[in-house]
Amino acid sequence: MLITPTGPGLAASNIDDALDALSLTTGGDAEARKTVAGIDRHPERRQKAALAAYEDKRLPELKQEHPGLRLQQYKDLIYKEFQKVQMLRLFQS
Repeated sequence: MLITPTGPGLAASNIDDALDALSLTTGGDAEARKTVAGIDRHPERRQKAALAAYEDKRLPELKQEHPGLRLQQYKDLIYKEFQKVQMLRLFQS
């Protein structure tokens, strides 16, 4: 199993390993599916939800720190901060 910045995943170095990995993720017996249960099938959905939660938390604070900006400017600042926070979390774990 290969750990990537987006989460755990499967790695295969040849055709047989790739077919085994596909059978684990798409079917196979119950024990085999349990071994790959840690694979995140939709990390982009969780990322979007995390950004929305961070935006809800951070928007009132930024409005006090930087009054007079437009909403899109606040969202741009929040997105940049969110990317920095995500990178820090990757390096800490």
